[in-house]
Amino acid sequence: MNYKEIYRRPPITDREWVMPFGKHKGQTIAYLMDADPQYLAWCIDRDMIELDHILLDEFEQMNPWMIDA
Repeated sequence: MNYKEIYRRPPITDREWVMPFGKHKGQTIAYLMDADPQYLAWCIDRDMIELDHILLDEFEQMNPWMIDA
């Protein structure tokens, strides 16, 4: 079983959801949106996590450079 199988979950709907892996393990989505949006985009692009459409829209508005998540 690889990390995608272990950590793959339904789309994240809560800004207070906590990252269970990686360099920001223990940090919330809200924190990542503000502090390290590139890492969050990297995780999304690699299908490590999935944000629901509301959070994804918010993230894209905060970071217009992030285009194809």
